[in-house]
Amino acid sequence: MPASWHYWLPASWPKSFSAMPEKAAFALAALLLAALGLLDFVTGYFFRLSMLYLAPIVFASWRCGSRAGLMLCVPAAIFAALTEYHGAGGAAHPAISFWNVIVSLGVYVFSVYAVQLLKTRIDVERRHAAQLMELKNSLEESRLSFKQAQSLARIGSWEYTPALDRMRWSMEFFNLLGLDPAKTHPGLAPMLNRMKGPDKADFVGMLAEARQKTTTERDIPIRTPAGEEKILHWQVTRMPTAMEETFLGTAQDLTRRRRLEQLREDVERMVQHDLRTPLGNIIHIPGLMLEEGGLTPEQEDQLKAVAESGETILRMINLSLDIHHMERGRFVLRPNRMDLCALIRRVTADLASLSKSKKLCVELTMDGRPLTPQDALEARGDKTLCYAMLANLEKNAMEAAPEGSAVRVALDRRGDDAFVAVRNEGSIPPAFKDRIFDKYATQGKPGGTGLGTYSARLIARAHKGDLTLDCAPGRGVTFTVRLPLAPAA
Repeated sequence: MPASWHYWLPASWPKSFSAMPEKAAFALAALLLAALGLLDFVTGYFFRLSMLYLAPIVFASWRCGSRAGLMLCVPAAIFAALTEYHGAGGAAHPAISFWNVIVSLGVYVFSVYAVQLLKTRIDVERRHAAQLMELKNSLEESRLSFKQAQSLARIGSWEYTPALDRMRWSMEFFNLLGLDPAKTHPGLAPMLNRMKGPDKADFVGMLAEARQKTTTERDIPIRTPAGEEKILHWQVTRMPTAMEETFLGTAQDLTRRRRLEQLREDVERMVQHDLRTPLGNIIHIPGLMLEEGGLTPEQEDQLKAVAESGETILRMINLSLDIHHMERGRFVLRPNRMDLCALIRRVTADLASLSKSKKLCVELTMDGRPLTPQDALEARGDKTLCYAMLANLEKNAMEAAPEGSAVRVALDRRGDDAFVAVRNEGSIPPAFKDRIFDKYATQGKPGGTGLGTYSARLIARAHKGDLTLDCAPGRGVTFTVRLPLAPAA
């Protein structure tokens, strides 16, 4: 910050004056004024020392305030008058002497208020300087904290203005690209050079997409000059308020996480594949033994239970593989006609032990009236997947419902869609509401995996439908599934 008079003027005063008590400072100013007045009176009219009275007046005003300065203006004016009338000895007209005294008094009073204005201005400038310094220090601390946070999280940031072909990179972004800030000028070309051909087009497509919906994100790999492959998660935001179109972006190194996720998925697929063969034996051998006969009724029931358990495990494995394909966008739905009323009755029967243990009242309705055995609501979809989806939702509703309360499952048709609404009288924390469909998101549920609502919505959307949440204090929690109706037979 450039130096200015209001920074060095106060420091030029003697330190003893600044430390002097106000009463002592006022007494010193009054003594100096009296000495100057006496000297002025003795030396006579023609020396005119009255302007020197300003020194003690200014000192008193600066150190003790305007009131002290004004108090000294009175004796200063008296001294000036005595000098004028006594020293002139008739040399000047009385009116001129009176005018001189009035002018001197005006100068004294003006100097008092001028000093106070100057002091106030200096105090304001000092406070502004202190605030600016505090802001500067705070900004520097924030910058260092931000830089450290970027380094710890492996997140680099950048800014791009296409019209000016100007780009700025953070230090961590240089590190992610493996480039030396001293040798590389930030720009779009050096960044795209770290990507392969299709990935370059993908990044340019992100910029175009950000123009349409403001923010977009995706994973794009890069290769550093040292040959290291990295998977970066890019996020681009367009700043609509900027005078020139500007994009702000971040890039986070997710290489380790993505490789671990891929390794886990590969292991899961291998395990699931290897389990199919022994499961086939578990499912089919009990049937062969039952066909041979010679078993007691108790043995037959045990073999049937083994076969049913094997089929359940196989369905779970198939469901896990289907969910994996849905996540990757590779799932192919082979829909058939299915009765949602029959599925809901089956799910409710399978969960009877859970509802009984919590003393829950399970109410099933169709178009606003109690569900009857004759009711049917046919939709198009995969029966196994839809059973798993509805079982997840109804089981979650029962587990979250207060003991002794009601769980309501309402089925109805609207237009070309079928709707299944599962409601309980529980609640969802507001902070968790926005994450409830996220993978592995769970809240207050012992042993919860956070996959129930996540997989349920994946299944609904794979059927060209959807799963939505409606919850508010006092209204309970409702999950609503929308599925396309089967065409009329």
